[in-house]
Amino acid sequence: MEQMKERLSKCRLFEHLSQEEVNKCILCSGGSIKSYKKESMVFTQFDEPKNLYVLLEGRVAICKDTVSGNRVVVNEFSSPGDVFAEVYLFLDKETYDYYAVTMEESVVLTLPKSFFFHTCKNCCNHHEKLIYNMLHILAAKAYFLNGKVALLSSGTLRQKIAAYLLSLPMKDNVVTLPMKREQMASYLNVARPSLSRELLKMQEEGLIIVANSKITIPDPELLEEL
Repeated sequence: MEQMKERLSKCRLFEHLSQEEVNKCILCSGGSIKSYKKESMVFTQFDEPKNLYVLLEGRVAICKDTVSGNRVVVNEFSSPGDVFAEVYLFLDKETYDYYAVTMEESVVLTLPKSFFFHTCKNCCNHHEKLIYNMLHILAAKAYFLNGKVALLSSGTLRQKIAAYLLSLPMKDNVVTLPMKREQMASYLNVARPSLSRELLKMQEEGLIIVANSKITIPDPELLEEL
């Protein structure tokens, strides 16, 4: 358990907090660390949003079922320190729109939402840091979503791919995809076969060179002009 807590100091939510301060935050908030088996519900669509969740180990998917019963994965978290369901802390929603399910054995930290609305009577410094970090996370998510909206309105599939690739960190004309092909297709809101076909066409035309997760862009200006 102590090893799990040590990972939290590397989490964006606990940035600039010492291990002692992290422990105090969990204790002061009444938070808890819980282990889940594979295919366990962290929360359901019928639960009232009362908590913030931090993944410590494993993999959690945010999902919604179709009318026919098929599961649609909206998002997935697999890195220790990933925060999820944070938006619901500040929305007047009676229940969640989605459910969270573990895709493998996982460990999750749960923090009550009330802990993020104001500092306690002791005005703990670590509490103030945590609230500041939470605001930073929400601002970063808003920035990310604004960028995604701009990307999805880029036009054709090729233009979307070009805009996405150019948005990634580039070194020596090479970018590394941070997600798998299926996740990339979902992010761009296109079918995976369509994405694969377009990437192949762009490679045949010399616009890109695909090597697994590495993509070389010989002439970035050509992509900008698409």
